[in-house]
Amino acid sequence: MNDDRLNKDADDDIRGLFMDFKPDLSSDFMFMNRLEHALDSVEIVKKHNEALHARSRKAMVIVGITGFVVGVIFSLLMPLVGEFMAQLKSSFTGNMFAETLIANYRGITWVLICGASILISLNAYDLSMTVLKARSNE
Repeated sequence: MNDDRLNKDADDDIRGLFMDFKPDLSSDFMFMNRLEHALDSVEIVKKHNEALHARSRKAMVIVGITGFVVGVIFSLLMPLVGEFMAQLKSSFTGNMFAETLIANYRGITWVLICGASILISLNAYDLSMTVLKARSNE
């Protein structure tokens, strides 16, 4: 019986809270102003994302060209690296580690070419994004 009375008192308290609750309803004009402002904000963000996407595509084309050019340049230098390694081979007779490196210079050189191409391409991406951003702000 006490439980029923406690539940009834709690229900009455909750009903009292909701009876006193009278939310302010804003006017249609204020609602429309807020809605238009929110839609304008969405449009600004959408245009910014489109511009960023276009800059990113241009930068990726620049990166691809840069990586290709750097790879070609380093590949053309491979005969010079071979001649240099042939000269070093006579200097390091007896040193097993040096002889192993010289014997496998092509693989090591290709790994270095790949790493250099990647680093130069990443720097080209950062630089092109900066330049394209500066152009779009003008």
